[in-house]
Amino acid sequence: MFKPTNLLVAVLLGVCTASSILAQSITKEPVDTAPIVTASATGERVRFAAPGAVGQLRLQILSAGGQMLFEVQGKGNVLDWTLHDGNGNRLLDGSYLCVVTIKSLSGRLSRRLGSLELSGPQVNLQAIDRLQMTDLQQQTVGPVEPEAGISVLQASEVKAATTLAHDGNQAELTRSNGALSFRLGDFFSGTDTEQMVLTEEGNLGIGTDKPQSKLEVSGDIRATGTVQASKGIAFADGTVQTTGLSARLDGSGNVIPSVAGTGTTNQVTKWTDNAGTLGDSTITEVSGRVGIGVASPTYRLVVGPDIGPGLTTSDLTISRGAGQSVSIYAGATGAHGMNFGWDEGNQRAFVNAPVQSPITFTTAASASACESKPTASSASARPRPRRASK
Repeated sequence: MFKPTNLLVAVLLGVCTASSILAQSITKEPVDTAPIVTASATGERVRFAAPGAVGQLRLQILSAGGQMLFEVQGKGNVLDWTLHDGNGNRLLDGSYLCVVTIKSLSGRLSRRLGSLELSGPQVNLQAIDRLQMTDLQQQTVGPVEPEAGISVLQASEVKAATTLAHDGNQAELTRSNGALSFRLGDFFSGTDTEQMVLTEEGNLGIGTDKPQSKLEVSGDIRATGTVQASKGIAFADGTVQTTGLSARLDGSGNVIPSVAGTGTTNQVTKWTDNAGTLGDSTITEVSGRVGIGVASPTYRLVVGPDIGPGLTTSDLTISRGAGQSVSIYAGATGAHGMNFGWDEGNQRAFVNAPVQSPITFTTAASASACESKPTASSASARPRPRRASK
């Protein structure tokens, strides 16, 4: 059984414990889970940036008297302010309050505060809390979370950083210095490997870590569209191709030119200009018969107008047309050879040589031969028979 004294002590201990717990729950402030806003100032602007989970930023600039001098709102998680008021005029030297309102992707709103001091070209940005605002500023701003200061990043503190942001119009992936390496693998175990690199000079390398051009690929390239080269294509041997014809590969990988242009059936084509355009030539091929200057050759080779059928033992005809003489020359040079043909004016065939040289006619068995020797008065003396030598 409890004694009265023991019962009183127990009651007092219970009341004290409950009071302590209640006091802690009342005085303990909620944990601040609002996104961090990082700000960096230069002589021309102030940039405010928040983590990627932020979808909207709003910036308000207030004077010490609580007057709203500038207000802007934008989508994304980065916002730039050029130190101007709402009328486009640069703010005068003095102290100003920066209020950044953050809207997360979940719709939650939170605020961050900063103090801006302008003195000529000097811009000094500092983080403050709600207790450092003037009374008039507090009336304009309203309730603010405790410890709501922005995080100020000095230019000298930026050594190596990579940021991902969106300004409402486009996404921005930025690194402070060095190359930007795109890697694949286990980062935490250090087994990741580089797939692509963008150097500080702006050269992009795929399969190489030291690209020397705007784009350098170590390996094959496949494109479903066209590849445009305004200055040409340079090869390893130092040659440069500035123009050319399109082509395709056969099954063995050999390049087969693809040509374009207009033409006629059975007409041999030719290049009609220096740009790779094809057109008709004067040469025709029909069922193994070739004609030069004739569309439907009768014999295996017809040069000039077609004489027509009837010469059953002939494979070659040469003609200039009705009423025209024609000749054929065969020789080593223009001075050593012979000329034969048809003289339309005298209605006779002829054989002659351009120099004073004999013309010999022999039979297949070489049993007999006829030789024509030139004379002083004529280069085409009548041939006289002679006995072939045994």
